[in-house]
Amino acid sequence: MQDDKRRCGPEASAPPVAAPPTPGVRGRGHYLRALLIAALVMLWAGGASGAVAPQGYVRNGDFEDYTDEGVLSWETSGAVELVPAQAWQRLPLKFNSGKYRKLRLYLRLQAGYGKVWFDDVWAPGLKLADPGLEEVAEGRFVRWQQDEAGTYILPSDDRPHGGKLSLLIVDTTPGEHPRRVWQDVACEPNTEYEGSVFVRTEGFQGDAYAEMYGLNEDGSLGANIKHSPHVRRDTAHEHGRWVMGCKLGDDAPARLTQRLTSKPDTNNVVTVACRAVDVKGGQLALRVRAVGEEAPVLAELRPRAEAEGWQTLREVFQTGKQAELEVELTAQGEEGQVLFDNVRMAQAGPRTRPRLFRPGSASENWVMPEKVRYHVEADPSPVIEAGLEFFAEAAGVELVKVEKAEEAQLSLLVRSPFTQSWPKNQEFGLSVNTRGMRVVAFAPAGALYALIAAGELVDRTRDGKKVVLSGILQDRPDLRFRGTYIAATPALTEGLRAKLRQFARLRLNAVMFESEAFFKLDDEAVRQAAQECFAYCRSLGLEPIPELQSFGWAGIQLRINPNVAEGTFVEGERHKLAGTEPVALKHPNVIRTPSSRIRVFSGDGKTEYREGDDFRVVPGEMAYVYRREAKPFGIVRVAGGRIADGAEVLVSYDYVSRVGSGNCPYCPSEPLVYEIMRPALENTIKYLGPRYIHIGHDEPGQMNTDSRCRKRELSNAQLMAEDIKWYHQTVRAADPGITLMMWADALNPFHNGNFFRDDPTAGAAELIPRDIVQCVWFYGARDPLSRGLKSMEHFRDLGFAVTGSPWDNVRCARSWAAACYAAQQRKVNCLGTLYTSWDNRWGGLDEFARASWRVPKELLPEP
Repeated sequence: MQDDKRRCGPEASAPPVAAPPTPGVRGRGHYLRALLIAALVMLWAGGASGAVAPQGYVRNGDFEDYTDEGVLSWETSGAVELVPAQAWQRLPLKFNSGKYRKLRLYLRLQAGYGKVWFDDVWAPGLKLADPGLEEVAEGRFVRWQQDEAGTYILPSDDRPHGGKLSLLIVDTTPGEHPRRVWQDVACEPNTEYEGSVFVRTEGFQGDAYAEMYGLNEDGSLGANIKHSPHVRRDTAHEHGRWVMGCKLGDDAPARLTQRLTSKPDTNNVVTVACRAVDVKGGQLALRVRAVGEEAPVLAELRPRAEAEGWQTLREVFQTGKQAELEVELTAQGEEGQVLFDNVRMAQAGPRTRPRLFRPGSASENWVMPEKVRYHVEADPSPVIEAGLEFFAEAAGVELVKVEKAEEAQLSLLVRSPFTQSWPKNQEFGLSVNTRGMRVVAFAPAGALYALIAAGELVDRTRDGKKVVLSGILQDRPDLRFRGTYIAATPALTEGLRAKLRQFARLRLNAVMFESEAFFKLDDEAVRQAAQECFAYCRSLGLEPIPELQSFGWAGIQLRINPNVAEGTFVEGERHKLAGTEPVALKHPNVIRTPSSRIRVFSGDGKTEYREGDDFRVVPGEMAYVYRREAKPFGIVRVAGGRIADGAEVLVSYDYVSRVGSGNCPYCPSEPLVYEIMRPALENTIKYLGPRYIHIGHDEPGQMNTDSRCRKRELSNAQLMAEDIKWYHQTVRAADPGITLMMWADALNPFHNGNFFRDDPTAGAAELIPRDIVQCVWFYGARDPLSRGLKSMEHFRDLGFAVTGSPWDNVRCARSWAAACYAAQQRKVNCLGTLYTSWDNRWGGLDEFARASWRVPKELLPEP
């Protein structure tokens, strides 16, 4: 980072833009106008302490406040009652016992936050003790072993699934400790079993499930045979403890009403979460109406009775002169139940909370025609064109370009006397009134974000008019780098095109591709597809980052040449060679390269025999992913060679021991690795012109175990550092302006840096160049503000820049945004956040994007 501040410092998150014109007659006008608008934006920002919080109107909209007489703040009639927010879920567990005669069943919360209940374990054919979790003494389940009973694991009589009790695991403390109970049980080997467990949660994010392990004959833990699906968690809503249930079937509808006061002539938004459970013939509605005779209905939300899961309904409406309003929830039908929760009404504004929004009155809204005249005063930029397209799609209008700004209903000025650096390069301001909308930005990225924000202000009135809510909005993101990983070939299929547009609408500004295509850029079709994809990303304000995954997860390299895997060295394996009959080596998947050969010695070890003259190798199966049942390799004596018929020989060789696993590293001491990587890197740089290259390097599960590494007599840290330095030197030689990125876990003493306890890799961080961005990742709900923040401070002290990465855990995504913001306050060169979507799990992306744009400050730790 110190060598190239242009790429790794504040400007890293947006492409460079043209400088303002040299002041001349026309240029001076542009310059002064930019200064004037910039001053206006700063006046907007300076005139308020932050975003204007929407005024809330509905009282007890989450139904959490109640007495014995009923829910507070609401008038109710019909079959209305509070019901628990979370229902029991059945998690199935189907498995084969394999070679084992004894199994261990775990019920566990892993990297979670909140409360999880387990009950009624069902496992026919396995003689589990107390499957109903009822037998308790002194706060412990007497038939189950458990971690920290009485602290995190408790018996609970709160709404058990069956019987009188269930098992409660609660975790609200920092740390990455599993909370679990377990029981060992006898089984028949190689037998199919099927079972299940019931689970419910409250305020929970993380991983909770049942899993089965084999137990070895000596009582030690064997292989993980199977785990159940993880508990389904509701990432769309926070439902708290209670929701309002309306039972159908009565002649009279179930109804809740509440009167409230609004401001006249305001734009308001009303929302409700609703869930229909086995509803037939249902009519469901939330209405907002004015109070008085023949009062008009201002808003009406109608949930779909046939929809599965929770629905979130939203409508913007104008109050006119009315100030006294009534909110009404009704449900009527033949049978079933309707759940309502999180009824909200507030002044309307953009869905993504800005730094500043000063709402105007409803009478000042801009009523848009079908064709909107627009004018842009800026240097040409595809990013601005993308923003205009996004706004037209959101508004449902056609944009017509005009030459004169005074004729435009939508005008953009993208010009600034300031240098295009963070945060100005992503900042914008806009204002809306009856005459139209005006936007000012300091760079194309800011214009893009302004037009996306403008799309969030678009609404359609009950009489069908398209309007943009009036007001003044000024914004910029809290984190300058907001990226996402995607495992996809960089070729513009319709699916990928749609995904990239989704990323841009979420105001991300980087996308990292992991693909084998980067190793095939000599192919003209692959190259042109990747170039087109990278150009399209940049037109959307997304910086494309190629990840040439290497080292720990070396599947690409191993598919190209399976012999470059890190092996396990076998020294002096004894065999007897008789006649010319081949003898199979004990281990399959044998590595054969010029630096890793099958070597055969005399029985006393003093004579080494020559392949071809004294013995031949009988090839076996060698292909990634490696199999334990692969055809073995063999050796056979050559008649007339130096090996006597019937002689005992010693055989040394390397073989791949990580079978049946995609997580297999390459050998960093194998020259053929770099013959694969060099052209891939050089072609990626030559043809795609990236500003960043990510080299992976996460989760090395095996190191320094074969003859190629062992003969170098280097520590794990030294081996890893030498490998990373090769990438740094190779990339720098091709383009000194490119910034290298890598996953940080193997260099992180708070993560996998101590995975190899006797020979840790964390020390490699002190041996490599400091301008490699360390991408820190943790996926537990509490990790970012504990181990994550410590990790970023550790890399700060070593001189590295960092990013922070969640997966699909929503709490983790929000916490990472807060951790990165807090790290910046602690003088960490934290670029921002990078979402990881392993296994195509995108459930946390929307919340990740919102939190990375506007960090949830309530999560920030104490200074």
